[in-house]
Amino acid sequence: MKVLQSAINTDMLCSKKHKHSCIEIVYRINGDTHTTVGDQTYNVSRGDMYFLPPDTIHYDYSEEGFSDLIIHIVSSDFTAPLFFHDNNGCAEKLAFMISEIINKKEDNYQSIANSLAHALLQYANRFLYTKNYDWKVERLKNTIFENIENSDFDICAEIKNMGYNTDYMRRSFKAQTQKTPNNYLTELRIERAKQLLVMPTYDSIGVISAKCGFQDPFYFSSCFKKHTGLSPLQYRKQHMSEYANIKQE
Repeated sequence: MKVLQSAINTDMLCSKKHKHSCIEIVYRINGDTHTTVGDQTYNVSRGDMYFLPPDTIHYDYSEEGFSDLIIHIVSSDFTAPLFFHDNNGCAEKLAFMISEIINKKEDNYQSIANSLAHALLQYANRFLYTKNYDWKVERLKNTIFENIENSDFDICAEIKNMGYNTDYMRRSFKAQTQKTPNNYLTELRIERAKQLLVMPTYDSIGVISAKCGFQDPFYFSSCFKKHTGLSPLQYRKQHMSEYANIKQE
């Protein structure tokens, strides 16, 4: 494996149909595109990464502009395109390290860049073997997590913004998580509420409700009891007493 070059392309609106004789790795820094690879078109956004095998014809189109980090490598890995969403930022860190090292050309740079590229490919490879993995679902999961506190967050609107059919995304989401997007969001909010209820700040139920994305404290209490079997105050009393007993021991 060898890293050939790396570049950051900014503020682009489109790219012409083209291909490379090596593997191209693209990390989306900013913006949204319709990216066509072969005869398939993907909606690519911030945090998405894709790997294209040699001689894969592809091009991008954006209405508002986009920026990419691009890395070209020689390797025998990846005989088919791979798309995934970088939920935890690991791929982004590796990609930027490779880019910086290959462009600075300091001592032993080629060997270091090659090793990092190998790690990046190994990281990406795991998505090939993850059952039911769908990079679009990972993007939606990440967006849902970022909007736990946002009571105005509309999952259907977000799916449309991503450029996908709502029913299709619901089916894909449930296949991967065994939950609907709405149930997934509700469970995240309930878990956040559990954490806040036992914090020593003793926020009111109304404050915790708002911090967890619920506009109505009464609906929050009803929802919380449905999921835990306890009202928020009962949960606080029970778990704070358990915590006190542990401290005494």
